[in-house]
Amino acid sequence: MEILDRNGNIQEQLQKLPFIPEWEFPRERISFARELGSGQFGIVWLADAIGISAFHPRDMLREREGGRRFLFFNRTTKRNSYVFCKEVTQVAVKAMKGWILNLYNTCMYYDYCLY
Repeated sequence: MEILDRNGNIQEQLQKLPFIPEWEFPRERISFARELGSGQFGIVWLADAIGISAFHPRDMLREREGGRRFLFFNRTTKRNSYVFCKEVTQVAVKAMKGWILNLYNTCMYYDYCLY
């Protein structure tokens, strides 16, 4: 996999990610009920997924590659959850100090968050 460019836009970065068909939930098993809302990130639908409890893409990857890729995802997930918890902790500390409004305004006016 190519290294993602942090300066590139999201569409360019998405094109560099590998496509893993086992991770795609079959669209014919999704029944859309109604639109809940829409916004900057797209449209949110209320839908029913038929057979989702039997959908285990990690098991398919483990069978296909002998568990090697599964361990990679497991390590990545642990690292990402640590980074996420660290970010949430930083935001919570700033919120307790009354900085949350300043943080929100900064993120709204610039492409990246200054804090």
